[in-house]
Amino acid sequence: ITGATIKSGDGNVPITIFNAGTSTITYTLSDTTHNTISCSFTVTVIDEEAPVLACPSALVAYTDADQCNYTYSPNIIADSVSDNCTADGSLTITYKVYTPDNAIFGPYFNNVAFDFPVGISQVEYKVLDATGNYTTCTQQITIIDDQHPAITCATLDTAYTNTSGVCGYTVNGIG
Repeated sequence: ITGATIKSGDGNVPITIFNAGTSTITYTLSDTTHNTISCSFTVTVIDEEAPVLACPSALVAYTDADQCNYTYSPNIIADSVSDNCTADGSLTITYKVYTPDNAIFGPYFNNVAFDFPVGISQVEYKVLDATGNYTTCTQQITIIDDQHPAITCATLDTAYTNTSGVCGYTVNGIG
């Protein structure tokens, strides 16, 4: 057997598991007087099975200190994904973010940080194998702003003299 699967032997043909791709099988028969005859055929195995993905649970988080967002790195860990033909480390894992204002960001590679705005966003993960099969899943991310607003007031004098020609005082503010 040559090609995607390589094997040789003589006698009875054992059970053979063929790898994805095309393999050529050649049988050669010979008799005791060294007369031989051969025949060949191909076996093509096509991977049409999508990877299997266990989606991360929904996440609720609070805005980062003094920020209006939460920085999070969406990540599919090795134990959460598998494929019948492609080794886990060779799978391509990306994600897109759908934010509360319906904007779409990405795709980004797995475990790349993203600044999530306040509200409910969705992270759509995509796992792609070597032959182009893919699967997706969606994780909900809820970001809550629990920080109180802050204001700095100007220090005022206790009394002001009328502005000349005005029954009151005119404040010249900034901004």
